[in-house]
Amino acid sequence: MAGRIDDDRNTGSRGSDERNGIVKRVLIDSRPIAVECQMTPLGKTLREPVDVLLAWTHQHMSQIEAARDAYDDQATDAEA
Repeated sequence: MAGRIDDDRNTGSRGSDERNGIVKRVLIDSRPIAVECQMTPLGKTLREPVDVLLAWTHQHMSQIEAARDAYDDQATDAEA
């Protein structure tokens, strides 16, 4: 599955991901010049653990949202 990552969200981790061999940057010879990030074979090995994490998140989303609401309520009470 291919997807696009917003430049602002990608900027912080792009360098370390490339350094760690997770992604490879490819310059696109176009006007304007573009950069495409591609998953490396090493990066593709993350697919299974990420899928497990996504399934866990989906399974526990109601608890996650309840925890967020409780946290936000405490933060709001502390500011008041």
